[in-house]
Parts: sequence; C-alpha cells; structure tokens
Amino acid sequence: MNARKTIIYLLVATAVIFIGHYFYENYKLNSFLGGGIPERDGYRELTEGDSKNVLAEAKTLESNKDPGKAVLILDELKNRTEDMLQKSIIDLEIANTKIRSIDLEEGVEALAKIVNNENYPRVSRAYAMILIADRFQADLDKKLLKPFFSEQELALGREDTLITESFKKSYDIYPLGYSAGKLGTDYLLKKINISRYISDEDYVVALGYFKEIDLSMVQLENSEGMRHLIPSTLLMRAHMLRLFSFAGRPQGEDISKAYQKVLEMARAMGAKRTEQFAVLFYADYLARLPENITSVTKVLEENFEKATLDNMVIRYVNNLSLLRRNFPNIYKYTSNDKNFGDLFGLLFHSRG
Repeated sequence: MNARKTIIYLLVATAVIFIGHYFYENYKLNSFLGGGIPERDGYRELTEGDSKNVLAEAKTLESNKDPGKAVLILDELKNRTEDMLQKSIIDLEIANTKIRSIDLEEGVEALAKIVNNENYPRVSRAYAMILIADRFQADLDKKLLKPFFSEQELALGREDTLITESFKKSYDIYPLGYSAGKLGTDYLLKKINISRYISDEDYVVALGYFKEIDLSMVQLENSEGMRHLIPSTLLMRAHMLRLFSFAGRPQGEDISKAYQKVLEMARAMGAKRTEQFAVLFYADYLARLPENITSVTKVLEENFEKATLDNMVIRYVNNLSLLRRNFPNIYKYTSNDKNFGDLFGLLFHSRG
C-alpha cells in the first residue's frame, strides 16, 4: 500500500511540475512580450500620427484604380521610417494592397518577406504568416506556400496537413490566438478520433493552446491592425470549449453563449465567412440532441435561405469528409432524416 501511495504521489507531483513548467514558460514569454499586451499599437501610431495623410492617400489611390502608385508612396514612407514596428506595419499595408488590387502571388511573396525578416517584431511576422495560412485555407492554392515548403512537401502534402503546418509556423514565431485555436482544435479532433476521452497529458497540451487564445484576445482588442482576427479567434475558442466538453473535460462555460458571442461579433465586424461557419458549428452543437432538430432547422433556414455563401463554406458542406469531420451531427441528420436532408440540399448543395 505504501509503495502504491508513493507511486501515486510521484505521478501527481510530476503532473504538477509539468503544468507549472508550462505556465511558467508561458508567463516568461508573455512577460517578454509585454504581458501579452503590446506596449505600443504601431498601426494606431501610423494612422493617427504624421503618417496618416500618406496612408489615407494610398487608400484613395487604391480605390481609384492606381494601386501601383499607392504601393510606391507606402514604400517611400517605409524608407523614411526608422522604427521596425512601423516599418513592418507599412510592409503589411503594401502586401495587402498587392493582394487586393495588383496580384495575389506578388502580395503573398511580400507577406513571406515579412515572415522571414528577423529584424521585424515577432508579432508582425506571425500575423503575416496567419494571413498566408488563412488565404491558403480558403483557396487551397499550394503556390501560396512555396516560400515555406519544399516542392516535394507541397506535392505530397495533404491540404489539411498543410493548413495545420502553416498555422503552426505562425504559432512558432508568436502565439496569436487564431493560430493557437487552429492548432488546439486540430489537436483535440485528432485525439477524440482515437479515443473520445483524452488523457491528462493530452488535456494539458490542449489547455495550453486554449490559454493562449485568452492571452491573445487582450492583445487583439488593443491592436487596431489585428482586430479583424477577433471573430475567427472567438470561433476557435467556442469550438475548443465544445471539444473539451465532448472529451469529458468541460471548462464550465455555456457553449451556446460562446457561439452566440461569435455570431454577434462577426456580424458587428462584417466577417461573413466566420459568421457562416459559426452558424454551422452552433447548429451542429444544437443537433447533438434529437429534440433540438426543429431549432437546428430554424437556425439554418434563417441564416442561409437568402445568404450569399462563402466559397470556403460551400466547400466544407459539399465535401462529405469535411462535413462529417467538422459537423458530425448535421452529417448524421442529412443521412438519416429525409426532410432535413432535403432542406440541407436546398440550402447548400444546389448552390455548390
């Protein structure tokens, strides 16, 4: 009995040390980065300082179909700036201008240069990598990832693996909440597919990603240039809450309210893709209980009957493998309930 108690105590002590080490390292990292809150908002400095007229002129030029000149005056502004944070933000403006109005691949190449510029702040480099990963996730164009993967990796790599690896590259530079949420949801989904109830070790790893989301949310709310990531980051957070609950590790939060918060924020910020995915995830969460099927049908009809569907949403609902993996309850009803299946087909497949 004493030997057994000793083993139990050793196991508990090891777990405590492991968890404590994780949060201590996390604390050191975020202390180094300003407690997860940037001391300066470089974007606000630029838009409210002496450079605001140049930025405004660049946007006017872009909207007037002269993006080349917009890039030129932004580049001149960057060359007059000594501050590395502000230089990186101007480069992000240049890259986004190219993506929107000149050439997608040229814009992604500009983002890749930011990612690989070790003189730039890590948060800017990680953010640039998120923009690349998110664009690849939407378009599935492997050419976008050429600066980061070998030809063989791109040729042989599965799309879902490349998406995860792209977000991991961002996370490894700096743990922004969106990349942490993507990695956390992928990690939990893989573990749940093996065994519904995850181990203590796997729980600690997943919880680490979840904590990074909350640390990052404070930063996003205080960063004018990255606030648009808030809805998608909140969606990852809500989805992780759901996966924790499914795996027997509930976090004590109302999951329905978490999805509703995503919807409110996405609508307020005009994030259509995130809004549509949030509706699907919320509907799928409701559909876990058979008695909710009427509510599920209502949610889908109200949000999708007249909506213009995002291309990425169309891909997910029309690909049976993606539908089954991400929305298992909806998938089940499309197969087993003819009325629901017909409605789902009318809302989605007929427009795919």
